[in-house]
Amino acid sequence: MKLTSLPKINLTESRMQLLNQISGQFDVTFDHGILSATGQVSDFPSMTQSLIATILRVNDLILTKQ
Repeated sequence: MKLTSLPKINLTESRMQLLNQISGQFDVTFDHGILSATGQVSDFPSMTQSLIATILRVNDLILTKQ
C-alpha cells in the first residue's frame, strides 16, 4: 500500500522539519509520503525496528496539536 500523502498531518514547515528529523534519526527515508528503510538482508531486524520506531514517532506527531 502506497501513501501519496499523510492527510492527518498538517505539513507546515516546522512539522516537515520534525518529520525529516525523525526519519533521519532512525535512518529511514521519507519521500512523497512514503516511509522506507533500505539495506542488506542481514540488517532486516534492525531496519524493521527503525521503521516501527519512526512510525510511532510520526504517530505522536499526528496526535499533537498545532
